[in-house]
Amino acid sequence: MKTLLLTTPQGQIETGTLDEFVSAKPTEWHIQVSPPGSLGQISMSPDITIVQLNDETRPAAVKTIIPRLANLQAKSAQGSYVVFALRRMARLALAKAKARQRRIDGLLNEINERLQEFPNPERVDVSVGGSELKAKLNLIEAKIEIAPPRTSPLDRIKEVAESAQDLRAPGGNISAERVATIYGVSVSQLAAWLGRSRQAVTKTPDADSLQPGLSFFERVARLRIVLKNDAAFRKWLRTPQRSLDDASPLALMAKGEGQVITDLVDDMLTGAPT
Repeated sequence: MKTLLLTTPQGQIETGTLDEFVSAKPTEWHIQVSPPGSLGQISMSPDITIVQLNDETRPAAVKTIIPRLANLQAKSAQGSYVVFALRRMARLALAKAKARQRRIDGLLNEINERLQEFPNPERVDVSVGGSELKAKLNLIEAKIEIAPPRTSPLDRIKEVAESAQDLRAPGGNISAERVATIYGVSVSQLAAWLGRSRQAVTKTPDADSLQPGLSFFERVARLRIVLKNDAAFRKWLRTPQRSLDDASPLALMAKGEGQVITDLVDDMLTGAPT
């Protein structure tokens, strides 16, 4: 069972905030609550750590807790996720609203300035309000549990199946480094899209654990069969498509919508209407 840890620089999670976070958590996750002073006693890094902030949180408190969070994240081989969560408060008078915004800006600046203290800063985020937190948790859950692409009739066509063979390492697995080269992105970017650390992907770019996520990139790369060269493929990836509501294929893949682009490529290769 995956774990979600709640903590706060204030020393105690507010009851209302706990209810809000519990309603936003992914289903079937185990919830733990820990004060900041006990973070060093946790032997295994949780999959996600939520850090509750409020109007009373001071930048100095964030400064103090970040090294503890960084040490906790480092206990995970891939690097666990950390989300600093601000509650969305009721409307305030203009003067009070401006003062509150200044306090929030101070907290955000402190987090941004110390982001590099985390071994996996790409897995650190900030949310404001329950709905935004729920959306971020759902995205993280999707990255943690990436399912491979659905099967396609094209899988049985030898020419199509072998068209992306250059993305595979000698051992037969898809290589993140080769995918990054063909797609014209950095390994760091690709690692973040896969929900992995750059260090882990660089160390073992063809790891078994990466194969479900990389499979989408391999399937999409089959489109090169009908394009002139890899440069044309990279241009297509970055071109807004009407069938994607004017989003580019690469932008959607970066957001975890690999199946959508895989289906689009299958339709293009079979001549099905899009």
